[in-house]
Amino acid sequence: MNGKPPVSTNPYVNKKPESQTEEVRDRGVWSLRVATTREFKKGDGEWVQETEWHRVKDFSNSQKWMYAHGAAGKGALVMVEGRLKYRVDAESGKTFTDIIADKIEVLRSPSVMESNDQPFM
Repeated sequence: MNGKPPVSTNPYVNKKPESQTEEVRDRGVWSLRVATTREFKKGDGEWVQETEWHRVKDFSNSQKWMYAHGAAGKGALVMVEGRLKYRVDAESGKTFTDIIADKIEVLRSPSVMESNDQPFM
């Protein structure tokens, strides 16, 4: 490995981050829903926009100011580095992929984004 985390992405935050207590570790965790969008050209020359949704879990207490003061609120552009964790929902049997954050940095908070710079959601 080259020292970089397995996952690094710059998604937009979909809604206000939520705080909860994880039963296993008995400590707080912040959960964010984020969207990444990519554009690519199909074989016929048509451009396609594809949006994927991710759940990010942040166990870092040092970042809670970012969530409490809305810097990482809905519409914020963030940088996330971390690792992937797969889980299976007991009821539906569906597999979900979470990003366990090692680092989250706000690149642009929603309060400073201009109207022409709004995320696609």
